[in-house]
Amino acid sequence: VAMEPLAEIFETSRDDLDIYIIERRGIGRSTRLTCPEAESDSSLDGSQIHTDELAACTDYLTDLHEDLGNFRTTFAAHDLDHLMAATRKPEDEVFVYAISYGTHWLNRFLQITSQDVTGLIFDGGCEGESCVISTVTLEGIHNVAIEVLNRCASDTDCSSRMSDPVNTLDQLMESLDTGHCHELGLDGNVLQLLTYVLLMDVWLRDYI
Repeated sequence: VAMEPLAEIFETSRDDLDIYIIERRGIGRSTRLTCPEAESDSSLDGSQIHTDELAACTDYLTDLHEDLGNFRTTFAAHDLDHLMAATRKPEDEVFVYAISYGTHWLNRFLQITSQDVTGLIFDGGCEGESCVISTVTLEGIHNVAIEVLNRCASDTDCSSRMSDPVNTLDQLMESLDTGHCHELGLDGNVLQLLTYVLLMDVWLRDYI
């Protein structure tokens, strides 16, 4: 579901691409693992599943699907492998683009596939064995954010609003830490994380 808007961009920019979107087992429209009671508005954390609700949620899903092991990343990697084998022609170039935890999925695919792939795009920092937000991941996002702000400084329209974007953002974070606009309940760290969220969404990026 999340990839559909991006696929539309690829489709309009290139007329020589066949685009296939596959959703990982357990999410979106691919037998989404969901616990209606734990995700209801009246639950402990609303749509987010609280840790106190995990046991009941797991029991519910186990009763519904019997073996949750079928939703493991390894099986999802085989799904991708089978899709690729079923749709590609011998002369086709094949590129696989993965975002966020999709890079964990793609890493696992590389471990199990025997197919040749022309190119791999890892738009995220998850490794084959785990997917956590690490210091390296945050540093990578920070570097990209700085690059975007520097490009703003060299753009006539963008720089007319912020002549020195990097310094402006740094000063705003410092001001928030000292009580500026305290009604918003924001500090420098929250603003930094918000900037990262805007940066990672192709539709929200212009709001930076």
